[in-house]
Formats: sequence, C-alpha cells, structure tokens
Amino acid sequence: MNHNSNETYVARDIVGENILFTAEVSDLLQCNVMEISNYVKEEVLIPIKRTSNAMLFFKPDVLKLKTRLENTKYK
Repeated sequence: MNHNSNETYVARDIVGENILFTAEVSDLLQCNVMEISNYVKEEVLIPIKRTSNAMLFFKPDVLKLKTRLENTKYK
C-alpha cells in the first residue's frame, strides 16, 4: 500500500485532534520511536490502537507524560 501525505490528512480528519500518531508523539516528546516503545512496554504510555506500522495515542496522556518528563529533567 502506497502512503502519501493526503492519506495522513484524511486519517487526521477521521481520528480527530485528540489522537496522535507515533511520529507526532516522537516529535512532541523529542524522543525516538524506540523510546516510545519502551514507554509502552513499561505501561507509562498506553496506546489506544496499534496498527502494523504505527500506534495511536490519546493526546492528553502524551501531554501528561511530557510534563512529567520535563519536571523530572529539571530537578
């Protein structure tokens, strides 16, 4: 299946603004996909959906983790 940017925009319309794809979580948390996988394994971050090539996350959960990581980083 060939993916292009239009498909991403269509998917965004379907899932809404409170859902983030793995790549968006990576950008927001400034970490790589392996770190996200580790957060999932440790149940620090719970995906709401898994596909063969991505996970979907609830945006408020990601923002909570980001705040937690920032608070830990600066202490």
